[in-house]
Amino acid sequence: MGTRHQAWGPRGSETRGLILDAAERRFAAQGFDGARLQDIAADVGRTAPAIAHFFSDKASLFREVVDRLADDFAAEARAVDPESGAVAGQVVAICRLWIGFMLRRPAMLGIVLREMAGGPERELGAPSWDRTSMPLALVLKAAEARGEIGPVVPDAVMRIAAGATLVFMIQLAPEPGPARDAAIERHLDDLAKAVGAILMA
Repeated sequence: MGTRHQAWGPRGSETRGLILDAAERRFAAQGFDGARLQDIAADVGRTAPAIAHFFSDKASLFREVVDRLADDFAAEARAVDPESGAVAGQVVAICRLWIGFMLRRPAMLGIVLREMAGGPERELGAPSWDRTSMPLALVLKAAEARGEIGPVVPDAVMRIAAGATLVFMIQLAPEPGPARDAAIERHLDDLAKAVGAILMA
């Protein structure tokens, strides 16, 4: 069961993208159980059978939403080369990209938080946390392979960098402006100090 692979044509591909956009918003706001295929279809002016044309069931639609979010963020995170630069700077650079991504695509934060809270999302075989944290994990694994950090350090940095950033995003004001920008810079500065302290320990 999963995505239905077929030649959709331009209009079909556009409809599929619109369904994924609507599902992304619904799953983030209502969770997997609360989001109904009928509502997702209605959001794009379609009926539930139209979704079945592209996705075999709600679980496969959810997995596709998570895959797309993770892939889109991974594409942006490629701007940070895990093989070059100071580890602390790489971690902060990825967290900066992650914050920007979550501000543009708030569904990522909503889905990750629901999964971490123990919702049914965790059982669907599409762990959003593992997928979205992969760019950060790659930087830390590369540094460990080069002998720059010890084997215990990646877990500690992941907990500090990712955990603190998620908590920060929950509290961050949604309105753009100088105050929000300043709060982001303070968070990243504090994060750089915390990661630096772990690396020097």
